[in-house]
Amino acid sequence: LVTVQDCPCQFAEVANISIQNATCGNMDGSAKVEITGDLSDYNFNWVPNTGTNVDPNHRTGLPYGGYIVRITHTRNSSCSIDVPLIISNQNGPTATVQTSPANCEAADGTAALSPTNFIYEWQDGIRDAFRDDLGTGDYFLTLTDPTDLSCSNVILVNVPQNNPLAVDLNVNTQPDCGERNGSVTLQ
Repeated sequence: LVTVQDCPCQFAEVANISIQNATCGNMDGSAKVEITGDLSDYNFNWVPNTGTNVDPNHRTGLPYGGYIVRITHTRNSSCSIDVPLIISNQNGPTATVQTSPANCEAADGTAALSPTNFIYEWQDGIRDAFRDDLGTGDYFLTLTDPTDLSCSNVILVNVPQNNPLAVDLNVNTQPDCGERNGSVTLQ
């Protein structure tokens, strides 16, 4: 699979992510996504759109939860990256996760969370400590200790992809920007 992007596409390069976790029941977390290059060349779209903008790449007043920051080049809207990040509750419960990859595009990846007596709520509403029907990607889960319902937390589960296909790509001729005059050899 060869993907051709509009020229010039300059994806943002994340240099650092700074997180200040929230305290239980409060909206006092913060996050800053630092990139290399000029901030004014990119738009930052925070999902969910909550908190207070200090700068486009810096939010305060965030409650615990999972966030996606989409960073898009101002001159090319198809040139964007998604940056997942977590604002945890400082005193909230913690869990560990073990995953196995999904095969290609199949929904057969697994995730096993522990401790198993916690309440784990997935984005699709399923409540379980084990899943064997996951596609490749990132999943935010809310976790709650049943002995202390007053302070939940969030965890990010990444299910990698197992793709046995491989190809070597040799660029014979670089294309001119906006032209279809380049060539490659696939091996």
